[in-house]
Amino acid sequence: MITEAVVGRFSGNPQRDRLLEGLLRAIDNPYDAGCRRVYLNGSFVTSKPEPNDFDVTWETEGVDFSKVSPMLLDRDDLLIHRCRRQQAEFGGELLPDQYFGIDSLSAFQRDRSGQPKGIIAIDL
Repeated sequence: MITEAVVGRFSGNPQRDRLLEGLLRAIDNPYDAGCRRVYLNGSFVTSKPEPNDFDVTWETEGVDFSKVSPMLLDRDDLLIHRCRRQQAEFGGELLPDQYFGIDSLSAFQRDRSGQPKGIIAIDL
């Protein structure tokens, strides 16, 4: 599902390996529901030796939402509680690209000051 190039680039120490393992587990469910692309963002995609977490938004086009884990669609957890359940389970956050009237893919492409930034697209 994720290429060895992605694994090789973002693994390398116990913290990164733990986050990568969580990322792989986290995207299994959207993939099984029909998601074909995720976007990776945050300190995990930088050269920071020990990032705190990963940030993902996943494409919803063609996804069978009846197969998506409720944890990935819990509006209160996603918007109010900052994905606490996902953080605890996987070590990072996963947001649908178009859900609850929020365009998370566009938000992912801006830094906190609103300036454009790059993200990593991963075809599943």
